[in-house]
Amino acid sequence: QALRTDLALTADQQEKLRAIVMSHRTEIAAAATPVVDKGRALRAAIAASPEDDAAIRAAGEDFGKSVGDAGVLAAKIRAEARAVLTPDQNQKLDDFHKATDDQVDKLLKELGTP
Repeated sequence: QALRTDLALTADQQEKLRAIVMSHRTEIAAAATPVVDKGRALRAAIAASPEDDAAIRAAGEDFGKSVGDAGVLAAKIRAEARAVLTPDQNQKLDDFHKATDDQVDKLLKELGTP
């Protein structure tokens, strides 16, 4: 919500972004379904008793592939969406992602990760 407010999208931008997402809705569903299914399979492999390291790794690899496939689509949609934004809005989006990365890095450091 905060990001949406910070971007201050115009009505025209909102409609264009909605149209971009809607134009890819079938592709999004096709990419998201395996991510959800493979994520559930990974969670089930992790919860299995007794633990099976090979099964967990195999499920993780399947999940990773589906995430990668979805990422390819996300990059395509991202490029279309960013073309709708102003340079200032794109910078705010970049700043948001950097702040998120910084928060994760801080948490990892607090956990003792070098």
